[in-house]
Amino acid sequence: MVAFHSRGIALDSLGLGSALVAHEGVTEQVIDAYAPEFVFLHAVPEKDIWPDFAKPAVMQWMETRKYRAQSEVYLSPGYSLRLYSEKPSPEIAKLAEDSHRVNQFSEKQFFLSNIAQPPWRYWHE
Repeated sequence: MVAFHSRGIALDSLGLGSALVAHEGVTEQVIDAYAPEFVFLHAVPEKDIWPDFAKPAVMQWMETRKYRAQSEVYLSPGYSLRLYSEKPSPEIAKLAEDSHRVNQFSEKQFFLSNIAQPPWRYWHE
C-alpha cells in the first residue's frame, strides 16, 4: 500500500504491481531497472509478516549501493517499515517522526474510536 500511495516509481517484491517481477522475480537487474530512491522493509515486528520475498536480493542490492537505514515509519505501535536510502530525506524523516507520534495507540483505543462507533456517526447531511 505504501508503494501504491507514494505516486512514485514503486517495486514490490511480491510482483503484484510488476509483470517483470512476476515473471523473473527480484534480481539486481530488475531492481536497477526500477532504480528506487527509497526502499522500505518491515521493521516491526522483527519477524516479517510475509515470507522474505526477495529480501536477501534487496539487501545485497542496497549494500552494494551504500543504502543505509534512515528512519522508521509507524503504521501502528506494533508495525513499522524501515526506510533505506543513499542519503537522508528531511521530508521522510518528518513523516517518520509524525507517524510515530500519531500512531501510538493501543488496539483497544483504536477499536473504541473507530470500529465500535455506530455507522450513523459517519453519516453527514
